[in-house]
Amino acid sequence: MDYYLKNTALYFQVKEAIKKYIRENNLKPGEQLFSEQQMMKMYGVSRITLRRALDELEQEGVIYKIHGKGSFVAMRIKAQLSYLSSFTEDMENRGYKTHAKVLENTIINPPQDVKQNLNLNDEEKVILVNRVRYANDQPIAVEKCYMPAERFKSILDKDLSHMSINKIMQTEHNVIFSHAKQWIGTHISTKYLTRIFNLGKPIAILAMKRLVFDIQGRPVQYTLSYYRGDMYEYEIILPMKSERTEKLL
Repeated sequence: MDYYLKNTALYFQVKEAIKKYIRENNLKPGEQLFSEQQMMKMYGVSRITLRRALDELEQEGVIYKIHGKGSFVAMRIKAQLSYLSSFTEDMENRGYKTHAKVLENTIINPPQDVKQNLNLNDEEKVILVNRVRYANDQPIAVEKCYMPAERFKSILDKDLSHMSINKIMQTEHNVIFSHAKQWIGTHISTKYLTRIFNLGKPIAILAMKRLVFDIQGRPVQYTLSYYRGDMYEYEIILPMKSERTEKLL
């Protein structure tokens, strides 16, 4: 390990050594690190020291762990909130291969918040598409997407493991998207999400709600999304308010 780190805590030296190994060997997202037993021998440390180093690397988003399999180099996805795009577009624009595991694709009575956001009456039902979204075979997000059932029934017959809902709405239902409202919050992953994401313990999750409108101003899609906080972050560009804008306001 590096000389300049010799007066720092041992776990910190190990953490920096693992970072250096990943960097110098140009390890790609998803590549597996050595086993704990191998790293204990490589760095001459105890299991407790190694695990503290790995825990901090996981918290920093450098690696992720899969229970029973080991530690892997994490992908860090930076998305911009400057225009409306889908998960598929975001990932493919970054060169990641995407697919989904479809948990539900069915018609249901809408929960109250869905009913209000989609502006539905008491008799109207919705299509619920519940999917786990993957990038390079890693589970990144869980999405529950709600749409008015009467208008978008064809979605029930689609293989949504490799198809974009937005593209289906555009090509088969002539939807022209206009804009969306989005809310972002955080919480600790539930037992369900911890299991879905193959995590050994709960982590921070980005929780998002998105309400999408068509060009006529009608709400056409309401989505609840849960993203791994150690793999996903948003970048927002904030222009300086001009004097002219201030006067108009």
